[in-house]
Amino acid sequence: MGASEEVLGVGAGARCSQKQQETSKESHSRFVHNYLSRPFDTSSRNITIGLLSSFKFNKLALGAFPVAVEDVNSDPNLLVGRRLVYQVADVGHSGSEALASLSIRRMTMMRDAGLLAFIGPDDNCENEALVAAAWNLPMITYKCGDHNVGNKTKYYTMARTTPPATKIVKALVSLMLEYRWRHFVLLTEAASTFEQISDAVQSFAAHHKMRLADQFTVPYDYTTRRYPDMQKLVQLSLQKTRVYVVVASYEVQWDLVLALREAAGPLLSDYVVLTIDDEKYAETDSSQNMRIPGKQAMDMSEALTERIYHGFRAVLKITPTHPTDSKYRKFERKVLYRLKQHPFCLPYNPKVFKYIQVPIFAAHLYDAVMMYAQVLNETLADPLADPANGTHILSLIRNRSFQSIQGPKVHMDENGDAEGTYSLLRVVRRGGHHATPLGWRQVGQFQFHDMSPATHPKDNLPTLKLQSPIPWLGGRPPRDEPPCGFQQEKCHYDWYPLVIGLVVSLVIVVAALFLIQVTRQSVRRGSSGAGGTVEVSCEVPRVAYCAMGVYRGNVVALKYVKRRSVDLTRAIRKELKQMRETRHENLTVFVGACVEAGGVVILTPYCARGSLQDVLQNDDLPLDDLFVASLIADLIKAMTFLHDSEIVSHGRLRSSNCLVDSRWVLQVSDYGLHEFQATAEQEVDPKKRLWTAPELLQDPTAHPRGSQKGDVFSFAIILYEVVGRRGPWGPLLQKMGAQEILRQACAEGLRPPLEGVRAAEYVTACLKDCWSPTPEDRPDFKGVRLKLKEMQAGLKLNIVDNMLAMLEKYAYNLEGKVQERTKQLLEEKKKTEILLLRMLPKSVAESLKRGEQVPPESYDNVTIYFSDIVGFTLLSAQSTPLQVETIGDAYMVVSGLPISNGDRHAAEIASMALKLLSAVKVFRIRHRPGDTLKLRIGIHSATAKVRNITLREKASDAIIGEG
Repeated sequence: MGASEEVLGVGAGARCSQKQQETSKESHSRFVHNYLSRPFDTSSRNITIGLLSSFKFNKLALGAFPVAVEDVNSDPNLLVGRRLVYQVADVGHSGSEALASLSIRRMTMMRDAGLLAFIGPDDNCENEALVAAAWNLPMITYKCGDHNVGNKTKYYTMARTTPPATKIVKALVSLMLEYRWRHFVLLTEAASTFEQISDAVQSFAAHHKMRLADQFTVPYDYTTRRYPDMQKLVQLSLQKTRVYVVVASYEVQWDLVLALREAAGPLLSDYVVLTIDDEKYAETDSSQNMRIPGKQAMDMSEALTERIYHGFRAVLKITPTHPTDSKYRKFERKVLYRLKQHPFCLPYNPKVFKYIQVPIFAAHLYDAVMMYAQVLNETLADPLADPANGTHILSLIRNRSFQSIQGPKVHMDENGDAEGTYSLLRVVRRGGHHATPLGWRQVGQFQFHDMSPATHPKDNLPTLKLQSPIPWLGGRPPRDEPPCGFQQEKCHYDWYPLVIGLVVSLVIVVAALFLIQVTRQSVRRGSSGAGGTVEVSCEVPRVAYCAMGVYRGNVVALKYVKRRSVDLTRAIRKELKQMRETRHENLTVFVGACVEAGGVVILTPYCARGSLQDVLQNDDLPLDDLFVASLIADLIKAMTFLHDSEIVSHGRLRSSNCLVDSRWVLQVSDYGLHEFQATAEQEVDPKKRLWTAPELLQDPTAHPRGSQKGDVFSFAIILYEVVGRRGPWGPLLQKMGAQEILRQACAEGLRPPLEGVRAAEYVTACLKDCWSPTPEDRPDFKGVRLKLKEMQAGLKLNIVDNMLAMLEKYAYNLEGKVQERTKQLLEEKKKTEILLLRMLPKSVAESLKRGEQVPPESYDNVTIYFSDIVGFTLLSAQSTPLQVETIGDAYMVVSGLPISNGDRHAAEIASMALKLLSAVKVFRIRHRPGDTLKLRIGIHSATAKVRNITLREKASDAIIGEG
């Protein structure tokens, strides 16, 4: 069959003609498109590369080739003064013996046309790689998985941007070393790919001194009908290992897990099954990864689901990671767009193209071209290097890291093969309507760090980075073998050390209890003798306005929506897309949503200063006109944008949904997702409906979207709340209650009272217009902005100036609070000094305040007065606690110290005693007017010695007298 050729200009991007499309549809047509047919010349501006591929089996990935060439030519840092041109050759199915020579003929034609490098071919590339090595031309393949081409002494000009199947073993070994699983059993399926991976597992295990307890091989055509054979295999290995490594098809993994669950029973938590899957994991489509052999999802009972889920909780799966960032999705769209054009001419059907999944090999193809361009750029910069020298090109590719279109950097090892990025998965239950009730969820990723060329390839293992804890069956990772070994060979029971240990432990426990008791008694004695008090102060942090969590290292706010089931209809998916695309500085960003038991959790960024309701309830934070104007302006801008968008209206606007971030910018939250909220369980708390318009309260069938006029009513309640700072309905909420307010608002047109609200006339006029009983009479938010234009007079046009002014006022307020607290501290300090002077003489108190010791002193002659109340004990017993001011009646006064007064001490004490006697005669006990208070007085003059006693910072005087 002859090959048709067509010469076109470089960068052809025109639409395919009808004739070209018909030619492309021929399933077995093969052709070469020559974009430049002349040998390479050092003075030439063009550099030619060629693509070898099977158009029939790999066409969906080929659009990445012209995309990569265009990106290279548009990069000002690559191939300065030159540009890439390309040839594309359809070489048929590379595994067909009848077409084995076709690929070589196409390569020869390309080489004769001056080509410098080959990209491809697809699955089988051994012959092509050998020819490229003979010509000393570089060949970079993006899909070839031939095991033999790993021998770079023979295929020394070949590199691969798709990781060989054996690369996933590095992630497996890294996982096993992370959890110290060095003892395992290997289960393999008799297929070439599985056997290559199995050989790599054994090689890496031996290098890292792991022990392979046993190896089992199942036939290539294994099906679940061989389950009895799997049961026997598990029985043979159950007492040999706790770790199973499975390199086989999904049916083998399935039967092993169920047989292990059946054999291990309650001891399943002691085992772990590690599986390898070459399908890339995509977080957005986990239903394809949890297949149930021989069962349909509709036939699964709850008991069977629980049995499968319990068994697969012991399974950890390692799989290549699929890129999910926005840059990669844009790349996929460009690939599909180029497939419509020449030379591929894939018939375009908009309905079909919308759901086409671009294979991951497109990314590998793109990476192959970009990596070659980078290496070629370095070669052209070296005047001694030859761009046509494949050996030199491959020397620059080996041990090199480059930025992949998939996102992370990819490292080319010393063999010229790419290291892959891999994910760790676990089984999870999934709510809602899915094909199966179980699925896989990513819990970690394997990341490479040490990319040094000197690092041995078997030492260059990735590091496992967990994104969420693994819910182990036993609460912790299982061990690779029992503590005493599988045959108790590691334990030798000797009762003598056990008895000695028990005796020593008992002595230690008794001694510890004794010491604790002694310490407690000592503390009690010290506490009772100290005469002091212990003051405990607790500060309870203010509750956040919502539940919080951490998502990808960022603090997020969580809102729980109660739903019995989650059905992602077309309308709900459209709403989710709207939320992701909605961006405004005064609207909270929709981070995402996740399904949990009993409902859905909606994630939004966490605002540090809480909600507007929290700010208004904080009496320590005064809001001046600038603050109020800025917050109201932010709210109006947010609602104006929301009403002009596809979301149309809010429906749940209240002050608790208006959040304030750290820059004092107001952001409206809880908007959108109206269809999603329509089937959710609605809140019945009447306090949360105080902001809802009366016409919506009266309509039980009202949609959660509400209405734009209803949002204006809610805004008016918030404005009233801000200017009055007395809650949404002022004093009415305390008098009537929320339920009665809602009833009268609907039936009698009740509105919040404006009496006592200090606000400008234009503000009160705006309030009355916005909560008008007729929705049509209420203004829209553009009209509200005009009505409150005077309020915005103090605001600056620059948002940064506004923010700085607000923060400056906030700082001034904090300074005032500090001064107030300092004044209170000084007052308390003064009270403490007065109390100290009441307890001690002034000279002694001053010495103690200065931290000086007060030495004992002797006085030649002082007079001491001491007295008590006769019958005080009986009188106290017959009175209530509130009727007795003190528990002691003894009273003592000394005259003549610490300042000596000569002989006046006796006269002063005697005069004081006589005055007390006179006062007692006229004193009447308030609650016992018939009883007379009797005072027993003693006076004594003598020499005295005084010393100051300080116990635990409580000072007192001790007076020791003579005679």
